[in-house]
Formats: sequence, structure tokens, C-alpha cells
Amino acid sequence: MKEFNDKSYHSPQDEMRPDWDFAGFVVLARFAFDVARDIANADRLPTWNPGDEFLPAREKSGVK
Repeated sequence: MKEFNDKSYHSPQDEMRPDWDFAGFVVLARFAFDVARDIANADRLPTWNPGDEFLPAREKSGVK
């Protein structure tokens, strides 16, 4: 993995292949937009489930 990251990842060897089909990205982008819009328009922010290890940090931040 280290060798790949050092020598190949995001390098001139990257290539775009004409047979790749990105048609599904429209559906994915619409889904992400719909989720983000619903969260932005909600009465309150989503939070962690009770007992989740990250909940204390959320509560400590004072964000409601």
C-alpha cells in the first residue's frame, strides 16, 4: 500500500477510461442533496444514539 501511495496514487499514471459510466452519479448527487436539505430544514440537528461513544463530545460542545 505504501508503495502504491508513494508511486502511483494521483500521479501521471492516472488515466480516464472511456468505458466508465458515470450516469449513476446524478442519482447519488440528488440523494446527497435531498439528505442535506432535509437536515438543514429540520427543527433540530441529528445527534448520536444514546450510549454512543461520541455522544459525550456532542453534549460537551453545547450544540443542540
